[in-house]
Amino acid sequence: MTIATTAGTISALVAFVSLLVAHQNQNKQIHDLSRQLSEVLELSNIDTLLVEDDNALLSRRTEESVSVGSFTYASDFGVVGDSKANDGPALQAAIDSAATDSSGGTVILPKGVFFFSEPLVIPGGVTLQGQGYGSSPLAIQFDAGGTTLAYCGTDYAVKINGSSSGMRDLAVYDWPYNHGEFDSGCPDIKAAGGVVVKGDGKLVESVELSNVFIYYFVGGDALSLIATNNGGVGYGYYENLRLRHAHTGINLYAETGSFVK
Repeated sequence: MTIATTAGTISALVAFVSLLVAHQNQNKQIHDLSRQLSEVLELSNIDTLLVEDDNALLSRRTEESVSVGSFTYASDFGVVGDSKANDGPALQAAIDSAATDSSGGTVILPKGVFFFSEPLVIPGGVTLQGQGYGSSPLAIQFDAGGTTLAYCGTDYAVKINGSSSGMRDLAVYDWPYNHGEFDSGCPDIKAAGGVVVKGDGKLVESVELSNVFIYYFVGGDALSLIATNNGGVGYGYYENLRLRHAHTGINLYAETGSFVK
């Protein structure tokens, strides 16, 4: 074998190996791109076809559309927010939908004064999100695009009975307080309290009240944390919580065998 022939053979081998490596790299890139595409399709809830190399159809999966990061809008349930219409049933319907709907557990309340006469019950995983409580931290102000829950009844206005739930950016108000055009519809009725977080026979934790104004519950407690029947209330998050004009600001109560912390 001549030197020239040997050199040619070596060059051919090098070229073959280079092509083989390039082919392997290409296959890896195709494999990686296919995997990424499959992940994107799955996250986008697009039907995904799983096939083998022989293109035989193995399975087809169709998922229900889920709006990632979406909310439940109280306005879709017919709330009015004019301080006169009873928005209680519509508010509770929105809350109940958020508790069971896969679109998300945050109920968005628009600006307005939402009159209601039965307690709002907030189960686990649901948060009421308002638009703020007006321009004053000292008194109810129906301005600045705020959200006010105006209760007319003898029970607690809002009952939170499940973990990882709460309220943000709104006011809870016992309605009889004199405010001119907003003064009608609930004379001389005092509520038992504003907001109660209750662990009755179970643990209720990670409740959040943030930027919430609880006002004029002169017949009872602005905020109560109550544990009964070997239940518990704990690990809550309370930030910028304003309580004014109440018989008792915060009431902590636990039966024997129960705890509040």
